[in-house]
Amino acid sequence: MKDNKPFFSVIMPVYNRSSFIPESVHSVLNQTFKDFELICIDDGSTDESPAILSKLAQFDSRIKILTQTNRGRCSARHVGIKAAKGKWINFLDSDDGYLFNHLQVMYDLISQHPSIYGFATELIMGLKVKDYDVFRFYSDYTILDFNDFLRANAISLNQFCYS
Repeated sequence: MKDNKPFFSVIMPVYNRSSFIPESVHSVLNQTFKDFELICIDDGSTDESPAILSKLAQFDSRIKILTQTNRGRCSARHVGIKAAKGKWINFLDSDDGYLFNHLQVMYDLISQHPSIYGFATELIMGLKVKDYDVFRFYSDYTILDFNDFLRANAISLNQFCYS
């Protein structure tokens, strides 16, 4: 019997982001790694966001749309997590995007390090990689501990993937 669960669930809270949604959604749909679902949680938008999401979902069955009254991004993320069927959870805000190979990079990290249950990639802001000099990022891979998070927000939720 085939496992019908996607490898990744991408959780995208949406609130009044009609001008950003198409680009954000397409950054997920255009991934080189294709085994995912995209769960968009409309958080009571008052603009055209719901209509845009609905139109996008007509063209790709991997897009799931949930709605709720406006309760904020964190609440929307929790709703998305509860609905997720993927083995791994990723997050993406509706005004941001992934590089074309983001999910493939995550999949490769998961495959290479099966005992680790959370990964993060570098954050690109504009054309620059975020400066991490205050952290211990001196090689391709770094393991952070609790103290790193006490000093500063070491990673953005958009960079994070967990089992």
